[in-house]
Amino acid sequence: MTDVFISPSSQWANQFAGGPAGVEDSEGKHMRDIAPLIHQLCQRNGIDSHLSLNESLYARVQESNRMAPKLHFARHSNAGGTAYGASCWVYRKGTKSEVMAREIHSTLMALTPWPDLGVIAYNHYETRETKAYAVIAEVAFHDKTEPAQWIRDHKRDIAVALARGIINALAKAYGGKFVDIAARPLLLS
Repeated sequence: MTDVFISPSSQWANQFAGGPAGVEDSEGKHMRDIAPLIHQLCQRNGIDSHLSLNESLYARVQESNRMAPKLHFARHSNAGGTAYGASCWVYRKGTKSEVMAREIHSTLMALTPWPDLGVIAYNHYETRETKAYAVIAEVAFHDKTEPAQWIRDHKRDIAVALARGIINALAKAYGGKFVDIAARPLLLS
């Protein structure tokens, strides 16, 4: 059984601020650069993970539902308004999704220089329609120059923090083998 299904953003039109125009500096590009690193770190540390690079959000959700992972983990960067910060989204609070989101969010907040926007209940297709407990990590706001550059410069660090968060989340929500994995230092290479 798959422990975690990794679903990176495919939002190629969401442009990062302060860089060249086009898909090479988009949310889809940068989140898809980070996702394989998370996948490799999870695998290396005993977590059975699956990375989906399907372009369609709807197809990724269907694929996740067929695989029935313990955690559906989506990777995004945020945009809009005047806000700065990092958050994790779940469909509903008071569930294992929130328990896992809190663990993932805490490792992200230990890394990010931006304000803590917390764990947010948000009616998003990917949190609502997945059968697995789902968490979306919103690392920073890519429509602001400084956070966009921070994401570009810290992809490996973000992947390490999120992989640690996933491991801690599975340990907190499911116990068993995950507790043993979480107790060990993260194998990075």
